[in-house]
Amino acid sequence: MSPYILALGANLCFSSATIVFTRFSHSVGSVWMNTVKAIIATALFFLSSLFFIGWHDVSYTSLLFFIASGLMGLCIGDVFLLNAFREIGPSRTLVIFGFQPILIGFLSFLLFNQEIQSEKIYAIFFFLCCLITFSRENFKKNKSWGLKGISMALFAIVLDGIGIVMTRYAFDASPEVHVLEGNFYRGFGACLGFFVLNLFKPIYLKEKFQGLSKLDKPLVVAGSVLGTFLSLFLYLSALKVGHLASIAGITITAPIFASIWECALGKKWPSGHLLVAFFFFITGMSFLVF
Repeated sequence: MSPYILALGANLCFSSATIVFTRFSHSVGSVWMNTVKAIIATALFFLSSLFFIGWHDVSYTSLLFFIASGLMGLCIGDVFLLNAFREIGPSRTLVIFGFQPILIGFLSFLLFNQEIQSEKIYAIFFFLCCLITFSRENFKKNKSWGLKGISMALFAIVLDGIGIVMTRYAFDASPEVHVLEGNFYRGFGACLGFFVLNLFKPIYLKEKFQGLSKLDKPLVVAGSVLGTFLSLFLYLSALKVGHLASIAGITITAPIFASIWECALGKKWPSGHLLVAFFFFITGMSFLVF
């Protein structure tokens, strides 16, 4: 299957789950929601590897990079990501993620000699226009430029982007490792990070889960399976064989999917500022993809 179709499927799964992640980041906390989805996804990757593909030899270097990428992207980066969801909403956060292909393209050029065209730097201008548009929207609503949410989204972009490049390096160093195994190692790194965090600041994983309603409990599990297990499986399947910057460019679909879900569930039309930001976003992405 084409890596671009896999990446598209991953974006659809993740953007659909952002509604669940945002809701429980508000009500229970972003660290708790991240811990739950990391544990559920890691357990499923372990069971899938155990029963379906077995375990392959992995070098110590690859193992270290897998675990470090999970710690950086799925643990620390996703905490910033879910906090950005809570501050400015999923669709706006994912539009800001348009900067990530530029970051990944630059890193993949340095590390893997993958070509990056200089004229695509024009995309930065249009992504900056997105940031200005969102800041202006937030200022009109709250008399604040919304820099907190934007900064969290940018931190998430950097950490997730570095994690993606580290993952690709790990796969290249141990090409026999299956995507399910690689995801398990990354998930283990994320769970390790949350375990250490829990030692200093209790997450109250079990207590908060038990406090959820009968409808919310399966919703949390379903969102974690869809937005973490399935989306990561599809995304890393694409990442293992595809061109990094081009795959990252498929993120053009994620904010559109997220916006559709937000508007449908909220029973409202997208704001004028969001539509303007989409115009800048799509124009910027055109410099990256075409």
